[in-house]
Amino acid sequence: MWATTQPQAENDYWLLSRIGQSIWIHQSIPSTLLFPYTEARDFHYNAHEWLPALLFFAFNRLFEQATLGFLLGILGVFLFAALSFTAYRRSGNSLSLSLGLGLLAMLGQNYRHFLRPELFTLFFLLAYLVSLEQLIKKLSTINILMPIGLAALWANTHGSFILTLPLALIYTIDRMQYYGKCEASSQNIPNRLNLYAAFWLTLPLLVFMASLCTPFGIELWKFSLGFSHDSLAKKEIVEWMSLLDIRSYSVVGIYPGLAFFAINLAIVIIYRRKLSLRVIGTSMLFLALAAWGNRFLVYQGIIFCWVASLLFGAGTNTGNWKSEYKRLLILFVATAIGLLFCYKFGNMNAASPFNARSNVLFSHGISAALQDQTIKGNVFNSYDLGGELIYRGYPRLKPSIDSRIDSYGDQYYFWHESLLDEPYKFQAFISRWNVQYLLLTRPDFDRWQKMPLTVKNLCNLVATDHLIFFHQCRATAEP
Repeated sequence: MWATTQPQAENDYWLLSRIGQSIWIHQSIPSTLLFPYTEARDFHYNAHEWLPALLFFAFNRLFEQATLGFLLGILGVFLFAALSFTAYRRSGNSLSLSLGLGLLAMLGQNYRHFLRPELFTLFFLLAYLVSLEQLIKKLSTINILMPIGLAALWANTHGSFILTLPLALIYTIDRMQYYGKCEASSQNIPNRLNLYAAFWLTLPLLVFMASLCTPFGIELWKFSLGFSHDSLAKKEIVEWMSLLDIRSYSVVGIYPGLAFFAINLAIVIIYRRKLSLRVIGTSMLFLALAAWGNRFLVYQGIIFCWVASLLFGAGTNTGNWKSEYKRLLILFVATAIGLLFCYKFGNMNAASPFNARSNVLFSHGISAALQDQTIKGNVFNSYDLGGELIYRGYPRLKPSIDSRIDSYGDQYYFWHESLLDEPYKFQAFISRWNVQYLLLTRPDFDRWQKMPLTVKNLCNLVATDHLIFFHQCRATAEP
């Protein structure tokens, strides 16, 4: 609970909350970006996270901002419980192993434990894998509906829903291999096994059709696959960088995920003859994702928990309770030491329940300045600050950009980023759009400081916490 509780500091949360409010009021999902004052306001918006947007709006109606961090902590406890219970069942009821694997999985995902749609995908992934395993054990109506229903729900929550199809294919191939071995060994194959084989061959299609049950249909698939391959801007955003990019290793708290990446790879290599095809395929799928983008390291601890509970469960569940008590005692001591480190140094984000330690979290001073009802107008803002600016100031204050890079596109993103490096373009921009305020992160403020005095003198500092800088600008003629 302590390690997963921290003040809400994720800008996507604030942005989606405001979008959820718009959906609730207008009873429709916005099809354009809406909030910016530039031509980008009419750009098409890929609202693939519309369901979490409504949920986040509900959170803000039900909870005070100060309690959102504790809600995040409660979600962390639920995730730990789900992981541990799953590991307990897969390990043959080994309590010490399941609790240990649950804690390790939480360690691996802790660096991205924020109130954002991605958090819900961790629950979906675990539930989806469990549902596929249940299908192997028994082909029943409820077991058939579970993965199909999860695919539909996932598709309305987050773009990672596309993982449901390759996972279904992996399990189908595994089942076909199994039925093939049965036939090769000259075993009598009951008619029901032929029925099972026919069902597994149709499962990927059923999952794909379920994922189309969104307001966007096949367009959501086009968007998710297109953004994954075509966007250049995402290569400038650290969380999308591959493990071959040295900048990935600057992400705070990423190293447990990297450790699990190496361990999962080693398990596949060493135990390849012992593991089933579906376990190897699932591991390789998520290893490839993590190598392609460091944000997917968040899944590595969960995959380790999934595989290790099955692989090592028999060795720990020997029926010797004395040995089990010793393992539980060791686990308790290790957990206590970990909590002491969390108390002293914070979690994997260097955060604690009362200190987010974020470079983009609005301080009370910045928030108060933005909520001043006399402050109105267009704002030139850093990419990372657009979401909370929209939440706290829109429509009084309108942003130049926010974190929906998938909808803004490469051309707009790179053009916007270039403005702080080209004084003439910047001055033309603030004149054309009547920009009255600047809201900059520390790195962007440092770039701003290199502007000529003739440009810097156009704006005066209103508020700062030395991480975020809020300026007011006076009108100027276009150069």
